[in-house]
Amino acid sequence: MLLHHRLAFPPSRWKQVRSRLRTGRPHTIVLPGDAWPSRSIADHQRTWHQEFRDHLRWDIAADTLVLTGSREAFELEADQVRALAEECPAHRARMPGTHCCAEIGMGRTRRHPDQRRPYAELHAEYSQ
Repeated sequence: MLLHHRLAFPPSRWKQVRSRLRTGRPHTIVLPGDAWPSRSIADHQRTWHQEFRDHLRWDIAADTLVLTGSREAFELEADQVRALAEECPAHRARMPGTHCCAEIGMGRTRRHPDQRRPYAELHAEYSQ
């Protein structure tokens, strides 16, 4: 689940919200190849400065990965998030039982860790 940080939605409430949802209808959304803008090397390099605050945060709620952040934080990690959501299901359908994952940067280093989730990268593995 992807959430904008301004929603201030606590992941701990996800199980309660999910239990109230009715059966949905499957649908497919096709994004153009340029849906995620290319970011310059300088954009990526500035994310490692201690003052930079647009990092993704992650949590697990009711067996669901919850990624929370700003638009910029999602754009900086768009390739990895998209690969996990789009490419892994197709990969697993072609080759059942194989490994498919993404390394999603959390923008943290050992020098400036997040006390609650100190990892610099989130290794997210797709499973059914």
